[in-house]
Amino acid sequence: MNRINNKTLLLIIAVLLLSNIFLLVFYRLPPKENQDKGPVDYMARELNLDERQRAGFDELWTANRARNKPYYDSLRLIKDSLFGLLPVQPAPDSQIQAMALLINRYDNRILLNNFDHFKKLRAICDPGQQVKLDTVIRKMGRRRR
Repeated sequence: MNRINNKTLLLIIAVLLLSNIFLLVFYRLPPKENQDKGPVDYMARELNLDERQRAGFDELWTANRARNKPYYDSLRLIKDSLFGLLPVQPAPDSQIQAMALLINRYDNRILLNNFDHFKKLRAICDPGQQVKLDTVIRKMGRRRR
């Protein structure tokens, strides 16, 4: 009986050792060449942007992020404040409604900024790329966060 347990334990140890070696090799491998480093790389690859278009898109992306950053920061603060009202009894309904309205305003501003951003991106694309961009944007709009 003792001998069977030792063999079983050795088999389990061997399997675990092999799986650890496999995981180490897997995580040490260099990333694939076509792996995107960010949204600019993804869009440049999807739309087949040339270097001039890619540089223009990179500028647009940076500007749009800078334009939206204060809205995202404000959204985070307002949402924290809103959910901070959960333990307050009775909940101040007027304050909750005001915060929800403010959240909607910031969301709308971000949405409009992003729409303007994609409109500018569309302007630097050729007609074939514009069709692909429209498809990619619709696909992005349907996915869940």
